[in-house]
Amino acid sequence: MVKRGFDLGSASLALVLVSPLFLLICVLVMIAVGRPALQAHQRVGRGGRTFNCLEFRATVDTQDCGRSNPTALAVLARDRPPGPDLCFTPVGAVLVKLGLHKLPQLINVFRGDMSIVGPNPLTPAELKMFGDAAEFYLKSRPGLVRPHQISGSAPASYADWMALERHYAENWSLVADLRVIVKTVSTSRVAARERTKRTVGTRGL
Repeated sequence: MVKRGFDLGSASLALVLVSPLFLLICVLVMIAVGRPALQAHQRVGRGGRTFNCLEFRATVDTQDCGRSNPTALAVLARDRPPGPDLCFTPVGAVLVKLGLHKLPQLINVFRGDMSIVGPNPLTPAELKMFGDAAEFYLKSRPGLVRPHQISGSAPASYADWMALERHYAENWSLVADLRVIVKTVSTSRVAARERTKRTVGTRGL
């Protein structure tokens, strides 16, 4: 009840604060792709219930796009490798690089599909790869912010990934969630400064 109350309050406040940005991104995405700004992917939630995980549409399905933005592709691949027929739109590449493509998942948090902090939302096929250990994943709602993000890198294997999910499920506390949020914000700021330095350095050359 404490975790759900925190999620509901945080998601409600965040949706109000970012609503102008949310609407602006919707307009830009629809201009870029000519389709609805949001897309949904089926994921497995708490207790094995499936739900539609929302994202801003960052790619287009086309066979001749030529992988025009390899940098953004590498960023997205850290979370979930896209299929061979996906290509980033200019707007989508920026959204992925800044992590804003996941902003609609605040709606999932508000609806109770997800939590502010929790494990990475899995597809049914991915969950099967966890075997019997999947029970620990199913104890928690998938998160908008994931505990492994504070290390700056994704788990090297499914075994490492599952170990992190199990540790989170067995040791959850509101303080731990707040610590993950603070470290995630701190890590994001450091990454943003590094990107700025690289950009300035490139321009100087």
